[in-house]
Amino acid sequence: MNETMLTYIKKEQQTDERVLFDQDKNLKPFYDWLKLNQKTRWVILATGSSANAIEAARYYVEKIARVHVDIRIPFLFSNYEQQIYEDEVYIAVSQSGHSYSTIQALDLIQAQDCFVLTADRTSPIAELAVPILDIGCGFEAVDLVTMGFSATVVSFMLMGLQAARIWGRIDEEAYQQELQELHQTILRIDDTLDRCVHWYQQNQSELMNLQAVAVIGYGAGYGVAKEAETKITETIHCPMNGYELEEYMHGPYLAMHKDLTVFFIMSEHPALKARMQALYEYLHKVTPHCFVLCEQETASVRDLSIGAPVDEYKSALLYVIAFQYLSYRVCADCGVDPMITPYDDFDSVLASKI
Repeated sequence: MNETMLTYIKKEQQTDERVLFDQDKNLKPFYDWLKLNQKTRWVILATGSSANAIEAARYYVEKIARVHVDIRIPFLFSNYEQQIYEDEVYIAVSQSGHSYSTIQALDLIQAQDCFVLTADRTSPIAELAVPILDIGCGFEAVDLVTMGFSATVVSFMLMGLQAARIWGRIDEEAYQQELQELHQTILRIDDTLDRCVHWYQQNQSELMNLQAVAVIGYGAGYGVAKEAETKITETIHCPMNGYELEEYMHGPYLAMHKDLTVFFIMSEHPALKARMQALYEYLHKVTPHCFVLCEQETASVRDLSIGAPVDEYKSALLYVIAFQYLSYRVCADCGVDPMITPYDDFDSVLASKI
């Protein structure tokens, strides 16, 4: 049987559980480093889904570990931002380990405190003289990664949680409570997928005819919005942008029109959720194609409920499933193989992958 995006979406719950249980082995070099160092400026070098995953986890890490997470674009870092500071630790993230720009950036800073977070210990990025941290998801044969995104989110959250524990930011009881809550969130992934399937079936004709898309989120939801941008663009190939809530209100809203489809990720932040609701009510007057992702059940078939409360900082693990499944299912229903591209020479000509 040919593997598809859905093959790996269905593996996310069990994979994330394995990442949780194997953290002491997979992330050991970083945990050992934490016992001897307390650098609170974490510079992440990543692009694409890897960068989106860190964005989805960063606010949890910053909150629990009291660190500053700075996500840098590797190409810009290599060509414009080569200042290296002793109070920073550098973490290059590449699930496949073949990102040319990330490898190039990492090559500049090997003398500093730095690590590689990857799913492939035999990849080109793992050949550099840098400690390897294993994402723990194994090989994902479909390039349009889903399982690896989720596993990267969990891995980075665990790195922040361990920093908080080792540095005394939280006590053992709080650490165990956080682990339990993270595990309980992971155990809801399969149910969330079932809800996404039902939601898609109810809105199939509309979702199969996307003309232009905007996804709006805040906090962890912003990382989900950016991953939605990546996945929908990679698969459905329609005009698509992921926005932070306030960012959308400062200019991009002027491009809204009656054929625009807008997804609102309404995670539980009292002030920001109210502001998102106000934006929804305004945009709904312009376009009928408005979909809300939220915790509670609603009367609208367009709304996708994840069924129960979830910590806002952990919510990306559930909300991202909607856009992963949407990307897969629209292609399947339209008879399009997202793995076939008319630009199959792009990576080789532009040397974006090794």
